[in-house]
Amino acid sequence: MRSIRQLIQNVKANEGTARLWTVIGAVAAVVAVPVSVIVAVVEAPTGQQTAPGTVVEARMPTPVAPPSPAGSPTATSEPAARTSIASATQPAASSSALPYVADWAASSHAWVGPPDWKVLNGVLLNDGTGEYSGFKPIYAPFEPGALADYTVEAEIRVTRGEASSFGVIVRADGQGGGYAAGTGTGWDQTSGINDLTGWWGTSDLSERLIAGKPYKPDSSWHTYAVEAKGNVIRLKVDGGILAAVSDNKYLAGGQIGLWSNGYQLEVRAFRVLAT
Repeated sequence: MRSIRQLIQNVKANEGTARLWTVIGAVAAVVAVPVSVIVAVVEAPTGQQTAPGTVVEARMPTPVAPPSPAGSPTATSEPAARTSIASATQPAASSSALPYVADWAASSHAWVGPPDWKVLNGVLLNDGTGEYSGFKPIYAPFEPGALADYTVEAEIRVTRGEASSFGVIVRADGQGGGYAAGTGTGWDQTSGINDLTGWWGTSDLSERLIAGKPYKPDSSWHTYAVEAKGNVIRLKVDGGILAAVSDNKYLAGGQIGLWSNGYQLEVRAFRVLAT
């Protein structure tokens, strides 16, 4: 230890304090002595001389990073990860995401149809005055566009009458064509899928593509769903398939909507899901 003390004293006397810390670090590494413990040859931080044999704590100067060259980015610590409110509340994108949900409570819901369709307390109503001879659907403001495959769901209940028919329209081409899938007494108490081009004749069953299972609507709420996928159209009620047909005539997204011939209806929900 005497030779180490002598070396430190010589360096301090001849080369100054800056060189001294370099030597102390090298010595500490060789003899396995912590740099923070130096025998009392080092002056206290106040400049006072310590007594022989006294151990003092040597405080190494805090290293300062050299300034960054002009134009160089300065390194910063990584910020803590944050979850945005939007990403936390939005559903994960999937094939069942809802591209459209009707909101009849809004004054600008923009559904277009004949006067037998009305809105009351956020519910879409039909007053039952529509006749199949003058039948015109009500169309949603949402058009699937390039989305040719989708499912339309409508929660409907009959409030009065046994009349001709009602149901859901998909892939309407704006020129009188498209698909109408539904049920009613005018369809011999069956379900079915029709081509809209034959609808304006003397019978609801004109241009019927397929007759489905027997079904009699009632005053309970039911979910009527029409699925368009490729060239297959399916009609479901409360998840069960009533009718399905393969047809190559209307393959674009087209327009979507509802119809009612003589039935008084309430519609509390209408939504479009990607199939």
